[in-house]
Amino acid sequence: LPEDERSVSGYLTYVYHLFPNVLVTVLSSHTKLVILEPLAIDRTKMITWSLTNSGAPGAEEEAKRDAAFVSTTGAAEDREVVRSIQRGIASGANKVFTFGQFESAIVHFHRTLDTALLRTLAHRPLRDAGRKFSTIGGLLKRTKTMEPLLIMKTASVLLAISALGGLTMAIIRFSGKPQPPIALAMLHGFLSAAALTLLLYAYFTVGLPALACWALVLFLVAAAGGAFLNLGYHWNMEPLPKGIIVAHAVLAVAGFALLLIAAWGGTRA
Repeated sequence: LPEDERSVSGYLTYVYHLFPNVLVTVLSSHTKLVILEPLAIDRTKMITWSLTNSGAPGAEEEAKRDAAFVSTTGAAEDREVVRSIQRGIASGANKVFTFGQFESAIVHFHRTLDTALLRTLAHRPLRDAGRKFSTIGGLLKRTKTMEPLLIMKTASVLLAISALGGLTMAIIRFSGKPQPPIALAMLHGFLSAAALTLLLYAYFTVGLPALACWALVLFLVAAAGGAFLNLGYHWNMEPLPKGIIVAHAVLAVAGFALLLIAAWGGTRA
């Protein structure tokens, strides 16, 4: 084939990565601009624009057909793979992620990201005091101080013990006594507060999966109710309102169920 007739158009896909989160993909009949916006450790927002590669008549229809074919084949498969990986990261079950032999672009991305983080930390070391950093071969190796799965399971154990105390106090109140023992109430509050502190720490540092976040919201509301019972009634030696006790228990149980699913359900996945 003569040199002036040689062309790879329609045979190759060109992918340009604009660091850190923009991709420009040039296909046979259209070009895609993709922006990836991280929302949480297990969620990413993907914004996509599709453009024609030519202004010739019929180019727009051809670009639409090309884009539809790509979206329903390789792109759909890639999205599902990435979503499953993100769910796996949120579970905290995996210690290492191995890239395939032909995924050199991803390896290059992480090397570039590590280098950028290393340069940033050289100027702002105090902003990442909650993490440990070390350099190996000129690259940044980052280790979280605690993993979300470990935090969720530890909080679950603390809340399970706390729930036994809460159930005992509820039985005492509904049996006719106005108040449970102060020591039991303090132990219940201390264990719940410890678990809540762990979850809040994880949320603001290493991140939590979606179910654990909803559990955290329910626990915060339940904790507000528990504080109201303690300070408004128990502290003043007044009978605890049964309605608030029931509402407090329902919120706590619902949050505990969500946390169990997030902690142990994610491990099975």
